[in-house]
Amino acid sequence: MKRAINRQKFDRCALEQELLDHHSIRWRTYSRLGLLFKTRHLYEEFSPYSEQKVLFLHPAVFSIIRFLENGRRRILCLHNVSNRYQEAVIDIPPYQKKPFSGIREIISRQLLVLNKRSAVSLKPYQTKWLLLDG
Repeated sequence: MKRAINRQKFDRCALEQELLDHHSIRWRTYSRLGLLFKTRHLYEEFSPYSEQKVLFLHPAVFSIIRFLENGRRRILCLHNVSNRYQEAVIDIPPYQKKPFSGIREIISRQLLVLNKRSAVSLKPYQTKWLLLDG
């Protein structure tokens, strides 16, 4: 798919019609971004005042861990910036303080069963936010 969406001038009425069509790329993009904004709003770790640290887990995966000063929870944000499937290997112990039982991916709300050192797979351009209780 070409990236024409970023270069097009929009007619407001036509855009509003496309946003009503649940099969259009405009609606899918808008609804997906809306889900990310709503999810971010639920977690104080995404506050502009929270701490963050860039991790180097894989050359094609932009990785950040976000946390508050009190360190209760941490969110590991993984962003595949390539057009290929990728696997980012993560070591759970440095980020998980409680006994390890699994990790919640907060965008999809899936519980991931990972080993203490696991590969997290990402589709092309996929984002995963892993909630690490501490």
